[in-house]
Order: sequence, then structure tokens, then C-alpha cells
Amino acid sequence: MKFLSFPRYPAFRDIGLRGQLQTGTADSSFRGRNAERNVVMAELLVTTGLRIEEAASLCWPELPALNSQRNTKSVPFDLAPPTAKRDKGRKILLPHRVLRAVADYVEIERS
Repeated sequence: MKFLSFPRYPAFRDIGLRGQLQTGTADSSFRGRNAERNVVMAELLVTTGLRIEEAASLCWPELPALNSQRNTKSVPFDLAPPTAKRDKGRKILLPHRVLRAVADYVEIERS
């Protein structure tokens, strides 16, 4: 298994998952599907430390309200024990920008 260093993550996200060129414009040869869903999932995993299974089992109504605690960078979120590994729930910090990205994805892609 090879790990991706954090400085290389934005290129992986934007070029590999979103299908952009290094200039930031859309790559017309990109044939990926569900690019925004994949980007939002990657952001959720990288910024919160959630495991793939944990993030995939989250439901939109479970997440904190978008406008809660606006003056902070992150919102505390209790991960339910059945969702977490070994049924041990824990508190995670969910960045507002990631919560906004999830909300945008739900509103645009899943409406």
C-alpha cells in the first residue's frame, strides 16, 4: 500500500477525481463518473479521519446543521457506536467547508 502525501493530495483530488487539467480547467478527455461525489468523499475522509465504511454509512439527516456554530472552523459530531469500528462511537470534528461541500452535493447532484 502506498500513501499519498498531503502536499500531493490536492493534485490527486482535482486532477484524478475531478478531471481537471493542471491549469484548473476541465479535461475534455476525462471519462470519470460521479466526480463531485468522489471529491466530497475524499474530502470527508482526509479532513476527519473517518474510515471508508464509517463515512459511507453516514446519512445526510445525521450530520450537523450547516449553520451550527458558524464562528468556528469545525463542528463537533458524535459518530454513533454502530457506525464506528468495534462499536466504539467517538467525536469527530467536521470542517464547515466539508459540510458545505456535502450540502452542495446533496442539493445539486442528489435533488
